[in-house]
Amino acid sequence: VFYGKTAQTIREHKQGICNYFISRTTSGVMEGINNKIKLIMRTATSRLR
Repeated sequence: VFYGKTAQTIREHKQGICNYFISRTTSGVMEGINNKIKLIMRTATSRLR
């Protein structure tokens, strides 16, 4: 049963796994950029109040 769940997880994330080996990048960079954008928006919103 464990192998079934593992295989299913790999199948569900196959595109992301393949993309990593092709480009050697992860979504971490994009998540960091999104985090900075959200921080700027929060800061700007709090200053408007």
